Amino acid sequence: MNALESDGGTEMRSALLQALQMNAQAEIIDKHADDRLQQVVFLTDGAVGNEAELFKLIAEKLESSRLFTVGIGAAPNSYFMRKAAEAGRGTFTYIGDPNDVSVKMSALLRKLERPALTSISLGWPGSAGKRIESYPSVVPDLYEGEPVVVVSKIGEVDVASLSGSVLISGRQGMEDWQRRASLEKPSEAAGIAALWGRSKFEEITDGLFLGRDPVAVRVDALEVALEHQLVTRYTSLVAIDDQPARPRDEALHSHEVPREMPDGWSPDKVFGTGGAIEPEAPPVADPAPTKSTAMPVRKLPASLAAMAPSAKGKAVHLPQTATPAALNAIIGIALLILGGLVFAGINLSRRGDENHA
Repeated sequence: MNALESDGGTEMRSALLQALQMNAQAEIIDKHADDRLQQVVFLTDGAVGNEAELFKLIAEKLESSRLFTVGIGAAPNSYFMRKAAEAGRGTFTYIGDPNDVSVKMSALLRKLERPALTSISLGWPGSAGKRIESYPSVVPDLYEGEPVVVVSKIGEVDVASLSGSVLISGRQGMEDWQRRASLEKPSEAAGIAALWGRSKFEEITDGLFLGRDPVAVRVDALEVALEHQLVTRYTSLVAIDDQPARPRDEALHSHEVPREMPDGWSPDKVFGTGGAIEPEAPPVADPAPTKSTAMPVRKLPASLAAMAPSAKGKAVHLPQTATPAALNAIIGIALLILGGLVFAGINLSRRGDENHA
């Protein structure tokens, strides 16, 4: 490891492809390999630009494997790492401080050693003839100390009429596992519909990375976002204040709004010490800040103030403090042309001397 030298970009595709293909290669060598759960840990401190290509690769090559992503430092593409872990039915671990690497990686490895349930599925009572939508549609594995949340919608069923139990099935190690969760006495709670809508929206937009038509994705996603009033890449919320701040028949009161200087700045350094400083007009309601860093309101210099009455609507020419860019450009071009002519003359003179010799 110490002898490795890394440079260039973060080439994720070849590494992911090789890791995800190892399970298929192991099955050829060992016929019992399919009884073991392959968990791929992908760790990087770099960014990634080919997200769509990598999401498609994970969807095509994951099969029975699990993908866990770890991002270290300030540069990793956290969006890609999180979505890649979701597509890989794993989890994403972010390590912002290198000093936390040992603690967080140890916790991740302990979790990987103890998958509580794999291949989880849900069975709803009386599901025949009912439209049941659950998200995520593929339930991720359950690990010790980390919950799995599944949001479901049963069409054309009143909450109060739910009865029976949900059958939760999975694999615990090498054995099958089942439990039933009772649906008796369900209770309503605010926000569950929006949570379900957000989960469905995420799954619809994930189709963009799997080659689905962007127009079709936008149509389906927009319908869900509008129905559940979600803020998404296609929708936003606009707040309209219909309470007038001032009645139409009331006069305006204008005054200078106090402006604060940035921390550590000195008004004398910014505005100078010369010239009169006009006192701030008293505010209408709230008192002005008493900080000494308040930005002063200054009068025009005497020279400009004297020009103002005689201008009579004409423009007042202010001092030109910037560099004469146009003049400098002309001088620069002239010097370049002159230099080119001198260079050409020197070459002609050398050629003439060579021919003479």
